[in-house]
Amino acid sequence: MTAAKFPGAGDEGTDGYTGLHPAAAVTNVTDRAYRACAQVQQPAVRRLFARLTPDAARVVKVAAVLGPCFSVDVLSDVLGEPVGALLMAIDEAVAAGAFVVFPTTVGFRHEAVRDALYAEVPEPTRRALHRQIGTTLLGRGGSAVAAAPHLLESAREGDCITLDCLDRASAEALDNSPTAAADLALRALTLTLPTDERRLARGLFTVDALVRAQRLEEAAALARSVLVDPALAADARAQLRLTLSSILFGRGLPAEAVAEAEKVLAEPDLDESLYAGAEISRLFAILAEADLSRARRLAESILAGEPECRGDAALAGALMALSFLAWRDGQVADTLGLLRAAVRRAERGPVEGRRVHPHLCLAAKLTALGEFEDADGAVTQGESGTTATGDTVWASAPEVFRARLRLAAGRLDEARAHAEAGLLHAEATGCRFFVPMALSVLAAVALQRGDIPDAVRHLARCQAEPPSTRAVFGPTIYAWVEAQLAAAAGDRERARRVLAKDGMEMAGVASLLVEEAAAAAFLVRLALAAGDRSQAQAVVVCAQRLATHPGDGGTSYPALTAAAEHARGLLERDPHILLLAAATHRHPWAAASALEDAGTVLAERSDVSGATGCWERSLDAYQACGATRDSSRVRARLREAGVRRRHWRHTDRPISGWGSLTEGELRVADLVAEGLTNPQVGERMFVSRHTVDFHLRQIFRKLAISSRVDLTRLVMAHAVAKA
Repeated sequence: MTAAKFPGAGDEGTDGYTGLHPAAAVTNVTDRAYRACAQVQQPAVRRLFARLTPDAARVVKVAAVLGPCFSVDVLSDVLGEPVGALLMAIDEAVAAGAFVVFPTTVGFRHEAVRDALYAEVPEPTRRALHRQIGTTLLGRGGSAVAAAPHLLESAREGDCITLDCLDRASAEALDNSPTAAADLALRALTLTLPTDERRLARGLFTVDALVRAQRLEEAAALARSVLVDPALAADARAQLRLTLSSILFGRGLPAEAVAEAEKVLAEPDLDESLYAGAEISRLFAILAEADLSRARRLAESILAGEPECRGDAALAGALMALSFLAWRDGQVADTLGLLRAAVRRAERGPVEGRRVHPHLCLAAKLTALGEFEDADGAVTQGESGTTATGDTVWASAPEVFRARLRLAAGRLDEARAHAEAGLLHAEATGCRFFVPMALSVLAAVALQRGDIPDAVRHLARCQAEPPSTRAVFGPTIYAWVEAQLAAAAGDRERARRVLAKDGMEMAGVASLLVEEAAAAAFLVRLALAAGDRSQAQAVVVCAQRLATHPGDGGTSYPALTAAAEHARGLLERDPHILLLAAATHRHPWAAASALEDAGTVLAERSDVSGATGCWERSLDAYQACGATRDSSRVRARLREAGVRRRHWRHTDRPISGWGSLTEGELRVADLVAEGLTNPQVGERMFVSRHTVDFHLRQIFRKLAISSRVDLTRLVMAHAVAKA
């Protein structure tokens, strides 16, 4: 039988073994015998045990029940003996190889040693010892978290001492270890008698803990069961319904989310914040249903104070909803104005009111406009908001929005890392809302890398997600990637059909043109290839209108201006306009595309020198982005023109070994070798722990290792080799 472990208490900084003191991992690097002790057999441990004196054997057995690491003071209290009386027994256990001494604690040399000794204690004795240890720890006035796993070993239904301890422990663990808090709260709920007056309160706490732990399916199931309790107060019932509405929205079930929100709005005499939360939930779910006219009516009625003002949070949500609609219509200045007003409104109220997360939505629009530095700052602020509010539905959003930002900035390695991290996080929680956007980034990265099968796979997964998850944040994004894939396969007509199928006929293509910097030029190419010059002209007119929208007060946007000039240069076959567009583009890949187009037009004019000059600059720009497929195409053009260029060093990076690590992975490796945990590495690098998790998995895969200890050894060896 394996010794009980406290759920979630371990740290990944301990070489995958959650119970061992971190210092032991360092010792294990040079001690091969104990690294192999994971395979130790019971007879070998019994022989070790037989060499101990009765006093040392008793101390070791009790310590095995106490835990992998323990305080000598606690061991003294449990045994009822002074510390001094234990010294010889502890020294003997250290000499025999059972214990290792740390600065403030004593621990078992290896988990297998402790497990084998733990199994030697008869189960009835073990249960009694666990209860004694639990009550001892509680009596010492310390954290209930340490006592809880011991009391659970002997707990029975209705056990008041254990239930009180679990209540305290789950509350203590909630902020720092919500997964542990949820496990403890669930255990308390199963031990609570149906007649216990605290059962309802425990149910409400457990729902909250499960949400905080990002276990949304469990939270939804428990919320539904608690909602049927007739003793549930009106405000608590409304809050549960809002939690359920949010989970349903995140899972791509907007109609059900609307229904739960409307039940809250129908309740009389609730706290105003509950009505505001219901208004926001209903509004966003209606947007996800793509019922745009209803969403507009609701947003405008909230801003008009009908039926009554719901406070800053509801106003921020209404402003955000209207910004989505304005963006679809290509009203860029209106969109930014609405979002900035939403940011101000959200920041005026309490933290809970920031669940509308306007910073993240603003970041998406700034990314599209090539305002990368401002977008990065907005993502960081939005990430702080998701952390402060504990909003599980939006928890993966910062990674996904950062992935979109890195993709637009031409940093494909980072875009892929952030998208993978966001995707893993979203799928782990069961929240589907940001899954399509993450997959679209991965598809775009694969496409630019030239890995068409991978791009097709990601796109297929994206299209298999619920339609509501693609309705709010740029539905044009997904059609854009699909159209690019079709064009890459040489099927330009299918690319045109894809865009038309998604309601983006040339007359209403504004949303695509503001979202994607290279879209106007792409559409002009498609139209010209089909011999439809009038359609190409319509795209150029639309792009020029968006660049200085009449409703924007004459405001101009460099990214939109560059896109419009790029499209016009293609239509008019004017290399000078295309070169100007290349110099103006904020998006590196779009700039490279404009240079390539300029070279093509110059080649049509038999200006070989000018064409090759543009193509060489285009090749450099594509390679700087890591766009392998585009680089190969331009390199082929140069070869046809008699110019040979060696492959860029990016393509020479090995697929495994130390040389295969990216800059981000090397930085993570160095910090892990310093002993930092994943959250600490994230803080040092200003990225989320999910990004660190992804980098670490990549490092382990590339180096063919499976532990942080192995990584530390390799980092140290590499440092010595470089010295």
